[in-house]
Amino acid sequence: MAGLARRLAAGFDVRRPVESVARLGLDLRLHEQELRLPGRRVRGTWDPLLRRIEVYECIASVGDSELVAVLGHELWHALAGRWQHPHAADDEIAQRFAASWLVALGSSGVSVCASALRAAAVAMPAGRPSAGAVLSIGP
Repeated sequence: MAGLARRLAAGFDVRRPVESVARLGLDLRLHEQELRLPGRRVRGTWDPLLRRIEVYECIASVGDSELVAVLGHELWHALAGRWQHPHAADDEIAQRFAASWLVALGSSGVSVCASALRAAAVAMPAGRPSAGAVLSIGP
């Protein structure tokens, strides 16, 4: 797993994470607000039908490592099937992959990537919910 994380990190431009994810054939959507579902808070999602990763709470109060780990976790779900890994949906394995990816990026790479993710979230097109808004689904 660490080898897969190193390979991904080697070709990932931390200054341009949206473009790096696009080169993998995936869409990356970034949100400043958090997402709440009944009984839980969601930091990231992977939609295999849309081939879209969404990362929530791309804000300064979320630590760099935590933010980039969310992206790494969702990248595992998105790419593990392509790598024909039998545990593509396993969240525990996705967490371990994300941790290995952070190590492979290095602390400066993680910091640069987190800053780029936050900047891209702020630059979302007009019509997004206002900063500080909470997306809520369910009752």
